[in-house]
Amino acid sequence: MIPIMIGICLSFGMLYGRGGFEAENQEVFLSLLCDALFVPGVLLAGTGLLAVVSGAGAFDALHYGLQKLFSLMRREEKRAALPRTYFDYVQEKHGKHAQIPWALLLVGLLFLCGAGIVLILYYRVLNQM
Repeated sequence: MIPIMIGICLSFGMLYGRGGFEAENQEVFLSLLCDALFVPGVLLAGTGLLAVVSGAGAFDALHYGLQKLFSLMRREEKRAALPRTYFDYVQEKHGKHAQIPWALLLVGLLFLCGAGIVLILYYRVLNQM
């Protein structure tokens, strides 16, 4: 529900900020509406895709390497609590089944589909003129 509200607020904000509610003709309004749906769609779908990929372990090596690098500046007892090898780190991390936020990706794709529908309508209106 929250990603939907974020997308709607971003869409209305873009539409209001670019003067979409005072558009003089249907062509301009559809163009602004397409933009207002496309931007939140890309932001939400991109964020959701990053969350899904991250949850699947795509950034594990980077996180482990940075964790090891910063552990050099810590005290010895703090270093002992960290996993010794990358294999141990992956086993420990994926032992905890984190919930992947699919909602962001799905809502973003829904906004992108809406932008595609409005784009088709825009071209139909443009061809009729």
